[in-house]
This record gives sequence, C-alpha cells and structure tokens, in this order.
Amino acid sequence: MFQRDLHKKGDRQDIQNYRPILSAFSKPLEKLMYNTLLLFLKRHNIQISEKHGFIKSKFTETASHSFLESVQ
Repeated sequence: MFQRDLHKKGDRQDIQNYRPILSAFSKPLEKLMYNTLLLFLKRHNIQISEKHGFIKSKFTETASHSFLESVQ
C-alpha cells in the first residue's frame, strides 16, 4: 500500500531481485507516530531514564558515561 519496489539486478520476473522503497507518506507518518509515542510517555511519566536512543540530548557518549558510572 505505502511501498513500491525497485529492481536491484537480474531477472525482473524474480521477486527476490527487488527492494522496497517507501513512499513519501511513510516518513511523515513515522515522525507523527514517534512524536505521539514520546508525548504519551512524557505525559504519563513512564520514560526510562536509561534509554538513550532517539531521545533529545542523549547520545552514545551519555550512554557510555552512564554505563561506566554503573560499573564503578
């Protein structure tokens, strides 16, 4: 529904020779879902403080620092 297939190589009749390409609707929809989920987590105060992926101002450096703090 939201995707097309791009031919990679080889026989065009073989479905294995295609890769999906998401339409222009998928990225905005993904962003909307992300923002909605993040807002829900914040409103209900159920965010996990140890989570560093996809959270503003948290990076691999902060994750590494948190890990090293917990090991010491």
